[in-house]
Amino acid sequence: MYNKDFNELLNQVLNRLPDKRNNGEEIQTLLCPFCQGGQHKDKWSFAINKNNGAWNCQRGKCGKTGNIYDLAKHFGIDYIGYLKKYYNNQIRKTEKKYVKPTSVVSDYSEKVLKYFASRKISEKTLNYFKIKEQKNYIAFDFYEFGEVVFRKFRIIGDIYKKEDKWRREPNGKPIFFNFDNSQDFNEPLIICEGEIEAMTAVECGFKNAVSLPSGTNDLACIDLCWDWLNKFEKIILFLDNDLAGEKCFNDLFKRLGTWRCYKVIIDDEKIKDGNKLLVEHGKEKYIETINNAKIPDFENIVKFSEIKNENIEDIEIIPFPFTKINEAINGLQLGNFILLTGYSGAGKSTLINQLILESIENGYNAYLYSGELPNMKTKTWILKTASGEHNLITKYSYKYNKNIIVTDCEKVKFIESWLDDKLFINKTGMLAEDDLMNTVEYAFKRYNCKFFVIDNLMSVFLNGNENQELNNQKNFILRLKAFANNNNVIVFLVAHPKKPPVMQNNQEIELTKYDILGSSTIPNLADLILAIKRNKKKEEDFLFNTSELILLKDRWEGKEGVRELLNFSNETKRFYEFENNSKQKNKNYKWFLEYEKSIGKEKLEFKEKKIREEQELAECRRMLENNEIPF
Repeated sequence: MYNKDFNELLNQVLNRLPDKRNNGEEIQTLLCPFCQGGQHKDKWSFAINKNNGAWNCQRGKCGKTGNIYDLAKHFGIDYIGYLKKYYNNQIRKTEKKYVKPTSVVSDYSEKVLKYFASRKISEKTLNYFKIKEQKNYIAFDFYEFGEVVFRKFRIIGDIYKKEDKWRREPNGKPIFFNFDNSQDFNEPLIICEGEIEAMTAVECGFKNAVSLPSGTNDLACIDLCWDWLNKFEKIILFLDNDLAGEKCFNDLFKRLGTWRCYKVIIDDEKIKDGNKLLVEHGKEKYIETINNAKIPDFENIVKFSEIKNENIEDIEIIPFPFTKINEAINGLQLGNFILLTGYSGAGKSTLINQLILESIENGYNAYLYSGELPNMKTKTWILKTASGEHNLITKYSYKYNKNIIVTDCEKVKFIESWLDDKLFINKTGMLAEDDLMNTVEYAFKRYNCKFFVIDNLMSVFLNGNENQELNNQKNFILRLKAFANNNNVIVFLVAHPKKPPVMQNNQEIELTKYDILGSSTIPNLADLILAIKRNKKKEEDFLFNTSELILLKDRWEGKEGVRELLNFSNETKRFYEFENNSKQKNKNYKWFLEYEKSIGKEKLEFKEKKIREEQELAECRRMLENNEIPF
């Protein structure tokens, strides 16, 4: 935000404010643009921060606050372009490299023509989509600005038989099917679930029709086509008439914008998708169904009977990595607001990194806001945690004149590739509250992040008067909790205790949920509270270098006081269970499977054996040089 674009927008705002004066890092105006000084025309109560654009009015009866974008909107200044640049700068993402399809395909045969005829799709539509063929498969090419960037295949078969199979060329760019032909931004965009449904829409006269590249399972196309999607004022969602289609609709509805998304509802419950609607009821019925699409009702009240019954099997959870806590809380439920507390040095940030990797391991993208820790240090720690002990190497550091443990550089690229489009980290340091909330919403909508970490509460510049800090904290926590609930995501907030640790018998007095620094509403609003505590035992004690994870609150199960004894590895930055240390200590994350494939398992075992032998030899040389006797 602190760049040329910000200064340009700030100057535009200041030009709308007459009678200004400088006051240190702030610019004050004679009258507040909102309350105009009130009845008594109070002067110089309104101020804007030159560095971050935060503003407020000190008049008690006004008290308005906000950021530079709120003020620009108030004055009718076009700020959207600046906002997009800001969001893009706030999230770190490495561009993924895609491979264009190279397989040989040919013009479609009479067999393909007959197959599509059985689905009421004409030869004209096949030519419009440039359908191809490869052996016994139909080839669907995805065009981006005239080039094929992605290719899928469907076996040519009876549409009602189970042998229907799909495959794709690997490493293609999964954009929307029919992207190139859907560039009329004055018309609605129709998003279907499959390629044949998109072709059906075009057959019935709707040219702006696209489909998801991987059905309901992968919405990466939203990120890849984000700017294009934002040009449409109306989007019609025509998903399959089943549970997967309903879930996909809800995801798209939230991410693409509730104000412009319309839902297609098929009257006949036996009809699963658009193509079957065409086959069984004809074009007129299909067109009528599309034209009757409606925006789902937005009401703040619901009848009791209309509330869906909870099915425990439908609750999305991320398994917690440690057995006792996981059994007590039944995993981390999406939609929950969770607190983690602990004294300085207890391992809060380290535990958070481990939970982020567990989230990604289970298919949920993550966003990390670390207001205090530099990104380079965060990456180093995450690399070590993702590596595990057996993927680290020892090398001599001439700078520090000793051996150091680092992640094997050959394996770093596999970890980076695994995390590339799954973990997103705030690019700059501390953010103002509104900027942070806008950023997490952007990460949710564009990158489908479902696991959010705010580390920590004290590293966020909160809205409101600095003399009302507790109230400001309460309002911020309410926003975080609402974001978690409304979007069915997990928000993990790190919060420090109120006071330094009190020692008794050389041990810290245990924390309670009421010891969290800040407003008393913070623990009250949390669905789950965990505390991490380091056992400060002497080296000869069997509990030396151990920690305890303590469950302080579980809103849903009502459990408190469940404890998990953990060991800690400083080399890998991993916690692991004291009684079952192999589970987390030796865990391989999914990146390791790709590494194994790349070099072969036998070659891998031989290579790791050689590394261990070299490390043992280096240790023997060191002991000989220092006259150390290993017995």
